[in-house]
Amino acid sequence: MTSTPAKLTETPLDALSLDEVRCFLAVTPCPCCHAGPIALDTSATSPATCQACGGELLLDYTVEYPIPDDTDDAIPHINPTDEPSRLVDLNQWLGLAYLHAEAAGSHRIASSEHHARQLWAAACLTEALKFYPKDAEFPPQGACWVETSQRALADHPNIFSREILMGLRTKLPPLPAWPA
Repeated sequence: MTSTPAKLTETPLDALSLDEVRCFLAVTPCPCCHAGPIALDTSATSPATCQACGGELLLDYTVEYPIPDDTDDAIPHINPTDEPSRLVDLNQWLGLAYLHAEAAGSHRIASSEHHARQLWAAACLTEALKFYPKDAEFPPQGACWVETSQRALADHPNIFSREILMGLRTKLPPLPAWPA
C-alpha cells in the first residue's frame, strides 16, 4: 500500500528560479516528520522527497526566470533581479550562506566542490543583501517573516548589519552572469 504524498504548501510557489525553489526546500521542514532537508526532483511524479523520512511531497510552483538546460549545476542561479525573495526570508538566506561557507572550509572536499560551495555562499549572501533598502544599515520590518527568523533578528540585531554582511560577501568569489 502506497501512502498519499503530503502537500508541502497550500498555494503554488511563485519562484524566481528553480534554484530559489531548491533553497526554499532546504529551509522548509517536512510536514510529515518536521525534519528535512527536502530534495527537489524535477523529473519525478512527486517532485519533492524528504531526505530524513523518505516521504513524498507534492509541490506546485512556477518559475519566473528559467535557465538553459545545459547550465552548470554547480553554479547558483537564484535571482537575476534586485528584487528580494518572496520564498526565503533574510535570516534563512544567511543560514544557507553560513552553511555553504562552512562546507567550503572543510578539508575533506575536492577543490571543485570548494569553489561551488563558495559560489553558493556568495549567492545566498547576495540574496540576503537584496532585503536592505539603499544605504540602510539594518533590514526593514518584514525582511524576516518566519518566526525563528524574527526571534533571531530581535535577539541579535547586530548580526544583521549590512556592514557585516558586505564584509563577508567581499571574501567570496564574484558570481557568474545569469545565463543567456
